[in-house]
Amino acid sequence: MQPPQRPMTSYEERITQSYQVLNELRLQSSLLYHSTAFCFDRCLDTEELYTLMRTTQAPIRYRLQKDLEEKQCVQHCGAKWEPLFQQTLMESNEHAINEAQAAQWPR
Repeated sequence: MQPPQRPMTSYEERITQSYQVLNELRLQSSLLYHSTAFCFDRCLDTEELYTLMRTTQAPIRYRLQKDLEEKQCVQHCGAKWEPLFQQTLMESNEHAINEAQAAQWPR
């Protein structure tokens, strides 16, 4: 049987909280950047993008249709991560407001 753990000091609590926040931000950054960039790459038509078929030989209707498909796909990629971005933005704004109010009206 292990002895009961001693309570953490305030320094240890702050370090633990900072570590948790840092890991959460790394995860969000990874999700927002890598996944969205991968989704964008998947949307783009790279096989025909820089070929003569896409630029000169394809009919205008075909080129416009492909461009519209790419645009819609990219919009869907951004929409997947919009709620996570909004939540992160809201939390950071609330934190900044609370800090500003605490500095303005000390207790």
